[in-house]
Amino acid sequence: MSEPQIEPEMERGGNMSFLEHLDELRRRLVNVVVIVIISFMFCWIVSDEIYDFLSVPIRRAISEAEQNQVPITGLTGEEKVLVVSDLKEGDRGRYVFDRPTRLGTTLIQPGTSVSSTVVKEPAGTLAL
Repeated sequence: MSEPQIEPEMERGGNMSFLEHLDELRRRLVNVVVIVIISFMFCWIVSDEIYDFLSVPIRRAISEAEQNQVPITGLTGEEKVLVVSDLKEGDRGRYVFDRPTRLGTTLIQPGTSVSSTVVKEPAGTLAL
C-alpha cells in the first residue's frame, strides 16, 4: 500500500504570507480591470444595437399612446368642450393643455388637465 503524498502547503490552501496575499490581490485586480475595459469597448462598439433593442418597448408604447384618442365627451360623457374665446367670467371647468406650457417654474406637459375658473384680470382681460 502506498503512502499518501504530502501536498505542498500552498496547494492545500495553506498559509500565505502578507506579500503573497498582496500579489494575489494585485493579479485579481488587474484581471478585473482588463475585463471591465474589454467589456466597455465591446459595448461601445455595439451600443447602437443595444439602444435599439432596449428602446423597442418604449417606441411601441409611444406608438400606442399616439393612436389613443381622448374622447371629446370627457370622462363621464356629460362634459362640454368649449373654445377659450367662448368662456365667460366665473365659468369653472378643467383646462387641458395642448402643448408644453410653463407656469412659473413648472413645465406642464401636453394632455395635462387642471381645474380652473375664469377670472377677470386687472387689465380687463379674461384669464384661467
